[in-house]
Amino acid sequence: MAKKKVIGKVSEAEANKALAQHSEADSQIQKLNAQIELEINKVREKHAATLAAYQTKHEETLDILHAYAEQNPQLFTTKKSLEMQHGIIGFRAGQPKVEIKGITQKVAVGLMQNNRFLKEYVTEKVTLSIDKDKLIEKREDEKLMSKLNQVHVFITQDENFYIDLKKEAA
Repeated sequence: MAKKKVIGKVSEAEANKALAQHSEADSQIQKLNAQIELEINKVREKHAATLAAYQTKHEETLDILHAYAEQNPQLFTTKKSLEMQHGIIGFRAGQPKVEIKGITQKVAVGLMQNNRFLKEYVTEKVTLSIDKDKLIEKREDEKLMSKLNQVHVFITQDENFYIDLKKEAA
């Protein structure tokens, strides 16, 4: 950070002159910023239709690539990604989460509370609830997962489709 300039005694006339210059500079800054915004808006308007067409094409091709990946799961058995000529497509695993299917959380909590093996995965806050963090931590335990499935509680993990483009010079 630059050191602040040390200024000696300033007269009222010098202060008034500085204030006038400051006001003029501020006015010019506002004027230039307004002019820049107008020019930016003109450029945006000029290219809006072309940009919209490219955005539509972008979304359509993403859908095609996603469909291709889902229709060809054998391409993703060893790796979750596939390198292609112009980039990489694949799936990224989301965060694991606890889901209750076919019953309410209250019913699931009751079923787990009455199961001595699953009881430790129920926490008591103001009301009883499932200790989701503890369950996610133990998601590799097959016996636990089997017991949870019996009470309609599942640990799931979404996969999100992605594309990494190889950028070409414009």
